[in-house]
Amino acid sequence: MVLYKSEPQVMGQVTNLSVGGIAFGGNTIGLPDTENVQLDLLMTEKGIYLHNIPYTAVPIMTSGNGKKKGPAFRTNAFRFKHLDVEKKGQLRELLAHHVG
Repeated sequence: MVLYKSEPQVMGQVTNLSVGGIAFGGNTIGLPDTENVQLDLLMTEKGIYLHNIPYTAVPIMTSGNGKKKGPAFRTNAFRFKHLDVEKKGQLRELLAHHVG
């Protein structure tokens, strides 16, 4: 499960998770500016909770139709960035239980 904190704005089930990033399902339409939203991960069955994971949105690849627009970003896939040792350890623990 993925949880956007404070006043939860979006919750979704994880569809793909790795040490590098996360993809999730759920209604992400109308998601506010992701730069001002915290990303938390919760695995209730094992009591694992990762708070405020640093991330960046994954850009959408374009077909190069010649128009000069800024890159679009996915709202259901994030790349983790600058994880400290503690967050990396928590993520590995979550992944150990997630695989199976």
